Parts: sequence; C-alpha cells; structure tokens
Amino acid sequence: MGSNGIMRSVECGDNDDCPKIQRSEGGGFHVTGTDVPDDSLPPHERKVWVPDELLPELVTMDGPTFRTYLDGHRDTPGNLFRMQTLDRYNVASDGGDYERYIGGTEELNRDRAPWLEQMRAHAAAGLVWRNLHVVRTPLMPYLSYQFEWGYVDNVQAGQVIRVLDVNDHPAAEGLFATADFWVIKDREVVRQPYDDEGRILDRLGVSSSAAPAYIALAEMAWAMATPFEDWWAAHPEYYRVNRTDLAHSGTDAQSASRT
Repeated sequence: MGSNGIMRSVECGDNDDCPKIQRSEGGGFHVTGTDVPDDSLPPHERKVWVPDELLPELVTMDGPTFRTYLDGHRDTPGNLFRMQTLDRYNVASDGGDYERYIGGTEELNRDRAPWLEQMRAHAAAGLVWRNLHVVRTPLMPYLSYQFEWGYVDNVQAGQVIRVLDVNDHPAAEGLFATADFWVIKDREVVRQPYDDEGRILDRLGVSSSAAPAYIALAEMAWAMATPFEDWWAAHPEYYRVNRTDLAHSGTDAQSASRT
C-alpha cells in the first residue's frame, strides 16, 4: 500500500531510512522507525522505535532534545512562531550581558555575529520566524536590554518581531497566563514554561487536540500587536541612554539604534 507524502520526519544521513510518519492512501498512517523485536506480537504486527522529536506532543522534551528538534525546523523552509510573556529571562545564553547593559558597558560580551548570520541564511532559505513579546509598560530594565541588544539586530537579520502592550490592549492580559510557547510549522505546539526567577523548566508538548487553540490564540495576538520597529521607535524612554533607573545612571551609553 502506498502513501501520499511525508507528514513528519527526522533528519538523518539517508532519507530513505529516516524515522517518519506518512499518511496512507488507504487511510491511517505509516510509521517508519527502528525495528524492535517482540515475540509476543502476532505475525502481522511489528513494533518500531521512533525518537521523541517525531511526536513532540506526546512527550516532555528535555533541553538537548528540544534544541535538536527546533534546530531541525530552523534549517528548513516554513513558519516558526514564538510567544514570549516574561519581563525577565534568567538564561545562560545572556553570558553576563544583561549586567553589562545595566552597568553602562558599551559592547556585548558575546559575539552575536555567527548567530545573526545564521538567521540571515535561514531567512534566505525560506524560514519565516515570528516572535511576539507580550509586555506591560513601563518596561522593565531586562526587556530594555532584550529589545536594544537583541531584537534590534534580530529584525535586521530577518526575524519578524511584534510587541503587544496589554496597557494598550487590556483584552490581551490573559496571555500572561498561557506562558511561553512555540508554534512549529503551523502544526505543532510546544509549551516552554519558566519558574518564578525566569529559569527555564522542561518543555512540554501540547496534545494534538489542544494545538489548534494555541495556534488560533497566537494568530489573534499577532494581529493585535505592533511591529517591533514601530513600537521601539515610539518609545525612546526605554532606550538605555534615556533610562535613569539603571546602574550607569547617566554615563555615556550606547545608542538605541545600533545601526
């Protein structure tokens, strides 16, 4: 019995042997994986193993599994959507740059050039990466850092970012309760919860029955939000050089434009 196209697959050296899910022409699905011998099965059945990345809505993915899963989608055309709702992220990838930002240091500690070049290559290959950040103004210092030393360059590298201020859109207040999540290729949803200190917890897949609700919520929020470039240009009070509540308090700080 044939099949009419691959629905999901996992990258490997030989595409013919990759784990994959295909829709069968006769209804149902064909799952290709690694054979798992099981003498208890009747003659017409076979058990196969497939990796967590193939069925993310059924598993709790740890950090390395999630990164592998996400990187595979970044490298292929399609749509990625990320919803962010926190006003502080306590993540190792900052590399101490938040402290440098609030202290008045003029340069990043990290070299972001390879990451930005990768984003440009993904955009050129057909990846549309949308990022929506839900905020409540006045903007917390960490978000000034994230916007000024992160989003400004990300937009120039091809990421599409919007900001949704619940002070302007009170109906969006409930989005804080959804927590952060990803929509992968308009189909799969992965929740990305954090603790009260902004440290990331396990990534939890969303069941296939709940995914459409998350996707619809993402699209409604996106329609309400403002393009980052317009929002940031309209709020110079959050540029580091204009903030008086940071540790540098008036030292010569880097301009918000970074162009």
